[in-house]
Amino acid sequence: MEGVSVIPATSWQYVSPAEIADTADDEVKAAVVGSYHYVCAVQISNTDVTVGTMVVVKSASTVIWAGFVSPYVAAAPGVSYIEAVFPKPLRSAVSEAINVACLTTSAQVTFCAQGFTSPQ
Repeated sequence: MEGVSVIPATSWQYVSPAEIADTADDEVKAAVVGSYHYVCAVQISNTDVTVGTMVVVKSASTVIWAGFVSPYVAAAPGVSYIEAVFPKPLRSAVSEAINVACLTTSAQVTFCAQGFTSPQ
């Protein structure tokens, strides 16, 4: 199409390789020099039956989104799962990684995310 510029982008998806059970940052997407990471959606579940936690998405160390996931309750399992879709995707700062962390120790969180990386 004439007059339309296309911005190159590479899509990605992430699933935590193990349950997140501490407050350390886990790298979702490594920094790419000169590029931004965009997060379009996240899905988070918690299988711990006693501990709920805030889960934060970060651009390097700066929090860009937070959500609470409740403890797992067998009678109401949907409470321990959250899904967020971002019509305006979350964006990292240029050349920064996307990280995820729990704010409470001993939750058992699985984190999934989808997005893309672009120079703009």
